[in-house]
Amino acid sequence: MSPEVIARKLSRMSRYLQDLAPYRGTAYEDFLADHYKVERLLELLLMAASDIVFHLLSMRNEPAPSSYRSAFLSAGKMRILSEKLSRNLSLSAGL
Repeated sequence: MSPEVIARKLSRMSRYLQDLAPYRGTAYEDFLADHYKVERLLELLLMAASDIVFHLLSMRNEPAPSSYRSAFLSAGKMRILSEKLSRNLSLSAGL
């Protein structure tokens, strides 16, 4: 994965986060009205992050993880991500 592709993925992730920002602190009833949109944005964020993590693990000649969850946990063990971020992302992958 080229640096340009990674930069594009990071840019998209930034846009997804901006799209999620209005839902911060939203009442549950209001969230329910747009829950499919929120779920899709979270899915897109997770997929972009996992693409980058899979690539970084591959660059270190690590075996391909079998799931998003294991990819994030491996990234934490390899210190590509902090342990805390690694755990949080792995939990998100379970969604």
